[in-house]
Amino acid sequence: MPVAAWTSRFVLTAISIACVVVFAPVLGFDFLGYDYTTHLLENPYLQPPVTWDALRRLWSQPYFRMYIPLTYSVWAAVVQITQAWSPSEFHALNLVLHTLNTLVVWCVIRRFGIQALAAGVGALVFALHPLQVESVAWISALKDVLSACLALLGINFWLWFATLADGAKAPRRRALVLAFSAFLLAVLAKPSAVVAPAVALILAQRLSRKPGAPPCSRPANLALIVWSLVIGSSVTWVALSAQPVQLIQDPAPWWARPLIATDSIGFWLRKIVWPVELAPDYGRTPRLVMLGEAFGWSWILPAIVTALVWWLYRRWPLGVYAWLVFLIASLPNWGLVSFGFQNISTVADRYVYLALLGVALFVASSLASQRSRVLVPVGVGISLVLAGLTSQQLKSWQNTESLFAMMLMRNPASFTAAHGLAYAAHRKGDLARAMPLYEQALRHHPRFADAYTNLATAYYQSGNYAAAIANFEKALSLAPDDGVTLTNLGLALEKSGRDGEAIERYAAAINATRSPYAAFHLGNLLERRGERNDAIRALHLAVTVMPRMADAWEKLGQLHLRRVELLQAEKCFREALAVDPSRSRSWIGLAHALQAQERMPEARAAHAKAVEIDPELGNVMSGPEAVETDGMNRGIK
Repeated sequence: MPVAAWTSRFVLTAISIACVVVFAPVLGFDFLGYDYTTHLLENPYLQPPVTWDALRRLWSQPYFRMYIPLTYSVWAAVVQITQAWSPSEFHALNLVLHTLNTLVVWCVIRRFGIQALAAGVGALVFALHPLQVESVAWISALKDVLSACLALLGINFWLWFATLADGAKAPRRRALVLAFSAFLLAVLAKPSAVVAPAVALILAQRLSRKPGAPPCSRPANLALIVWSLVIGSSVTWVALSAQPVQLIQDPAPWWARPLIATDSIGFWLRKIVWPVELAPDYGRTPRLVMLGEAFGWSWILPAIVTALVWWLYRRWPLGVYAWLVFLIASLPNWGLVSFGFQNISTVADRYVYLALLGVALFVASSLASQRSRVLVPVGVGISLVLAGLTSQQLKSWQNTESLFAMMLMRNPASFTAAHGLAYAAHRKGDLARAMPLYEQALRHHPRFADAYTNLATAYYQSGNYAAAIANFEKALSLAPDDGVTLTNLGLALEKSGRDGEAIERYAAAINATRSPYAAFHLGNLLERRGERNDAIRALHLAVTVMPRMADAWEKLGQLHLRRVELLQAEKCFREALAVDPSRSRSWIGLAHALQAQERMPEARAAHAKAVEIDPELGNVMSGPEAVETDGMNRGIK
């Protein structure tokens, strides 16, 4: 085997092992309370078994103000394969994709003629930099890692196309198809990947300047530009329709946005060079940045870096292109266009995940002229330093409490941290600790709709329905179409004897989000009011959206049994038991349905199973049992 090939295999193996070893602790991390309940655990379209109808809905419309259908489809595949919610599989997916991304980064760097070892050092910077922790350790950041994976593949395919001679027609067509396909899928994983074609064009422009390189294909470049504009405008339209501007509180005036953009760039530059005090919430909202003393001078650091790389252009041209890659890849999150997370912070670590390709290229190109005896100790030294910092940063991501405690320590004004700690206490049933923390979050951010919803839920659970209703109403004044809040407000109104208003809220939740929880509680309320036909329709909607909602199947079985619709009742009870075989009331209902059909051996077997689970049901063989349905929709979020 040639020495060059052996070296390449050694480097690829080494960076893969380093990436896996450093990030391996995430495999034992838990689900977090940051927003998993929104996107994963309680997403009605991702409940096993995942249906084609659920996938169709995720592809046909935004969910929870985000249009990331490919990301949801990948999560759906994990759920469908495992048929369970285990965090280790989701963490493993992020880690595998991050490792693959690191290898593709190495391939991209190598296309510029940089030796394998120098490219390996650059790839290690991409892999092990502490700024990558958030994207790898946070399951919901799959959208960032997946979109970056596809974007990097698209860039690599485009650079492959750019290096092929005009005579290689079949390989050129293959490279074009692969590049366009990868760029399209990247956007469907996360819309901000729309900048990837621009990164590819910039890097291909540099490749065309190398001696002996084939000339740029102007028709192909023009096609990519037009295609990117079409895709970009389409994605922007979908994103804006899913995340209306009114949800962005205190947006920056247009004249201030260029300075906010330079502040963001300068912030990321400082964190790249000195990656300490990292947190998911930096609190750098547009308003607070504008109030800062250095706001008018935020352009200085990016200007200095730009001037420096331009001054070095003749002797080090790749430095300029690396800088351009960093700028273009991070462009969607500069703050020039308002986006929802600016309510918390304009800057976040995950926003520069793809942009670190520029940093990797910068490092690799600066080391390109060094010999192996220099590169090996330099690579080992950089890896050890970054690995140590990353390992320390990873400790904060083990569980909800450790994450938000770290956030609150680094940003005492973080309303997301106070809300997160409240969420953790709330999940454990510690309302005495959770409620003051929710109120603390609202003091820092009085327009935090989720905090009002969760505080209202805590009031509901403590029996204070009037306070619960008041806080649910405050949440809805900020987020009128939130299905969780609408449903839980319906429950509180129902407890207060205001059935008519409760029905209106349930219906609004169904219209806004097709909430299976709202349909379930609406069915219960209508059944209690004697409106059984409408109740059955509502419950059928609940099980259509969420086929594994055992409570809804059980309630449907009870209603069909009362109407002497025995086959339908039997089917519903069996569906409930397929989800949860330990449901004694479903076994009793099934026994009654079978008894009414004079299928006595089966009825006795079902009855025996119910008694085995709950001996108190030993004498129950006549009439359906009621189902207790007093739980809140998703409880907290």
